Amino acid sequence: MPGTIVVPIIGPRVDPDKVSEQAIPVARTLADRSGGLVVLVSVMEFLPEFGDLPQAALDDPVIIAGRVDERRNYLEALGAMFRLSATHTEVMQGDPADAILSLLQTFDRPIVVMASHGRRRVKRMTLGSVTFDVVQRATGPVLVVPVSDDEAEALVPVALDRVLIPLDRSPTAETAIDAALFTLGDRPLTVRLVQIVPPLTQRSSQHAARHYATAREVALDYLGRIANPVVARGHDVSTAVAIGSTEDEIAREACEFRAELIVMATRGRTGIGRMLLGSVAEGLTQVGHCPVLVINPEIASLES
Repeated sequence: MPGTIVVPIIGPRVDPDKVSEQAIPVARTLADRSGGLVVLVSVMEFLPEFGDLPQAALDDPVIIAGRVDERRNYLEALGAMFRLSATHTEVMQGDPADAILSLLQTFDRPIVVMASHGRRRVKRMTLGSVTFDVVQRATGPVLVVPVSDDEAEALVPVALDRVLIPLDRSPTAETAIDAALFTLGDRPLTVRLVQIVPPLTQRSSQHAARHYATAREVALDYLGRIANPVVARGHDVSTAVAIGSTEDEIAREACEFRAELIVMATRGRTGIGRMLLGSVAEGLTQVGHCPVLVINPEIASLES
């Protein structure tokens, strides 16, 4: 399991709606399972954090230090929410993504848990630039928590017991399975493995029917073979094959399955593997309530 759970938090001066805090319930679930250290980190960018101060104040280290202490106190108050885990706070200055990635290098087996920052009251928000940057560049797993407009819903504990894993028949995508089991620990999970078959274009209905029947049969055979070792490890596994666009069908399967987590690798042969380089990323982290655990398949190994 993760040794360290890193949770980036934006301060209330810049994030008055406290959107970044929506990552805390998911981080708390992981912390309760693993007993790992929780690191709450806040990166203070100069203009957003200090731009309201007069020039004379900007040159006063006492005033700047006071705001840094204010942020540290804020993080320590949030740390009280992790009652079963040790917590540590870090206040840094500079570029947020660079600082977070640098911090990750100092911890053992870290996982980042962060909100997909966006504007409230917008149905389809954009994956926050810092979150997107961290996802692309991190060598370890990143768990992206979608932002909810409902503050009460955002604070509801998340079990993370029902896990949807989309596959595309590539070994790269399959790395998501072991990574998910490693991240979520020894607790038995309810897992659904799904393969999305892209729709045909400009084909007769008879040809399409034969094609989809064959594709479904091949996919179910493949998913069954992949499921067997997961079942042997004590997990309840089901499989499904869907026909349509990657984003829409994964979102539909997640809703139907009542998934509490989607786990995907960042690279692969199809749109599934490239999800974080295009619109699928935005869709999966914004159209529903389900967090997305993003796995970098280039990780050399995962210690159990």
